[in-house]
Amino acid sequence: MNWPKLIAWTFFCLAMEAFFSGSEIALVSADKSKLKQKAKEGERGAQIAMALARQPELFFSTTLLGQNFFIVANSILITFFIFDHYGVEYEWMGILLSPLVLLFGEALPKSVFQYAADRLTPLVSPIIFLFSYLFYPIVRPLSWLTLLLLGGVQGSLLKGSEVTAESLELLLQESEVQRELSPLFKKSLIKILSFAKKYTFEVMTPLADVFSLSDTTTVLEAIPHLREEGYSNIPVYKMRTPNIIGVVSFSHLLLAKNLQIPLGELMVPALRVSGSMGVKDLFLLLRDLKKNFAVVVDKNGATLGVVTLEDILEEVVGEIQDEYDKNEP
Repeated sequence: MNWPKLIAWTFFCLAMEAFFSGSEIALVSADKSKLKQKAKEGERGAQIAMALARQPELFFSTTLLGQNFFIVANSILITFFIFDHYGVEYEWMGILLSPLVLLFGEALPKSVFQYAADRLTPLVSPIIFLFSYLFYPIVRPLSWLTLLLLGGVQGSLLKGSEVTAESLELLLQESEVQRELSPLFKKSLIKILSFAKKYTFEVMTPLADVFSLSDTTTVLEAIPHLREEGYSNIPVYKMRTPNIIGVVSFSHLLLAKNLQIPLGELMVPALRVSGSMGVKDLFLLLRDLKKNFAVVVDKNGATLGVVTLEDILEEVVGEIQDEYDKNEP
């Protein structure tokens, strides 16, 4: 055997080991609710994946046998090549295979397959199923041995699946579940599930619709505006309306001892957030900072609008009216 053939066979064995190693982590990590839905829709790969998930001892015996077969095959090829070309005294060179096996045969494929588990599992499952038949004389005794060591307790990869928002949405689409849930409850649940998918710019009040006052406006001048507009919080701008620098609440004005104080001295500095921030992340940020107002900006720092804690909560529970509201903020 020459060098080109050795390299070709080495990479083939590494690729096969990577396939078995990655397939193992893919089926374990895949969302079983999505697989079940695809299987119901008639996708053959998903149906086979579900069958393998119900027989983990057969599945793991196949993947482990495949991994070890190609690791051993690779080691034998390299060892004989070294003996033939360099002699027994260079047998230590075979250790150079170990980093390749760990990196390209184990770590890298497992990371890739785990990341894309939902997409790859239906693709690799038919191949694993085929190998389980090719290796059947060896795999079946290994499966029995596994069950014997476990005391006859059979497991399933379908148990203990992580419940995700996507899996709940798929569950809601099932006709049996739809019949059991009231329309109002289902609508509320859908709102909660979609909450995490929204971005700040989707729930903000656009700048063109924002009522704001200058930082030089006095308390005496501001109170009639708040009464007329019916807002509990008013953005404060400096020089021009897009330059929102803070927010003042109705309670700040009522507690002011001097009615001639400008709003710039009473306001709370505004938190600035990106319009691409997830609504869930924004909610957690406002909660942690104990704030209820933020200015939404684009990637260049230009003001897009404002968002309040009330805006976020309304995405889940619907319209909220406080004691000062007359209009939508």
